[in-house]
Amino acid sequence: MNIYIDESGAFTWGNRPHISLFCGVTVANRDSDALFARFEGWKRTIVGDSKREIKGAELTDLQLEQFANQLLVVQGRDFWLTVVGLDTTRTKREHIEELKRQAWVMAERSSELAAEHNNAWLAEFYRQETGWLKARSAENILWIIGLEQAVIDSIQHSIIRFMEPEDDAEYLPMNVVIDRSFIQREQHINFWREWLRNGLSKSSRPPMIIPNSWRPRNHPFIRSYEIHPGLLNFNKLILDDTGFFLSHEHTGLQLADICAHTLCRYHRGLGAVAAYRRLRTQIVGRDGSEINQVVVDERSLHTDDPRNHVDVFDEAEFAERADRLRNGEGWAAY
Repeated sequence: MNIYIDESGAFTWGNRPHISLFCGVTVANRDSDALFARFEGWKRTIVGDSKREIKGAELTDLQLEQFANQLLVVQGRDFWLTVVGLDTTRTKREHIEELKRQAWVMAERSSELAAEHNNAWLAEFYRQETGWLKARSAENILWIIGLEQAVIDSIQHSIIRFMEPEDDAEYLPMNVVIDRSFIQREQHINFWREWLRNGLSKSSRPPMIIPNSWRPRNHPFIRSYEIHPGLLNFNKLILDDTGFFLSHEHTGLQLADICAHTLCRYHRGLGAVAAYRRLRTQIVGRDGSEINQVVVDERSLHTDDPRNHVDVFDEAEFAERADRLRNGEGWAAY
């Protein structure tokens, strides 16, 4: 399967409307050809034989409704949406600025630890990541936080929606394809990957929920990511199967752009009601929620020195955590 992720909104403060969001579009390989053919058929009704890309922002409410109807003309189970929103009336800029400060302090401490263990390459990597984080705007950090949650939610929702034996081949492999935004240089992409890796492993995050039926049949997801019973390592997914791409290179990203704009227009109260009602049937959310609203506040921040939360990785400690968690509570991931 492929998970295509795009955003809509400026992720900024002071300008109405305040909500911005990410939309993850999960497409099963077995359905992608038919889905993309329906999209191309609809696209010709807008631009004819032109090869130009269509952006959601240029479409009318009626065109968005026609887009949703065309995509969902075949009601199936191979196309799902994940929605993560950020509202700058609920998240203050000063909290994002403090979260950024704590992030670069921890990256700086990681560089020091790497140097203490004679790992010059890793020390330099974290030194450069520290500078990259310091240079990010609050809007950049808010965007990164939303993208992190969108990736994690999309993976979890895909696991739940593609858990049967007939779905196993969809994990060979599972790819995350993200629309390229301000993160473009390869080194900066690696910094973001490290952010995502840390996000997956932080103790405050609920463990990934994995079906109990997967291990007995040696599921491809288990073979790819499990390193200890109940302990997942997503390095392969983050390093090899996740990337940033130009939207004209991937039809799935064009779908994600239009879906994201439709959802954002609706949640901002600016229209697209009919299109939203069609797409709503494909949105996956905990307890049926339509959007996961991410809020950064005092609870998101360390109350002590952030350097206290950086240490050398101890796989045995994580294995013990996994043993405690896997009996009905999910699996630990790092």
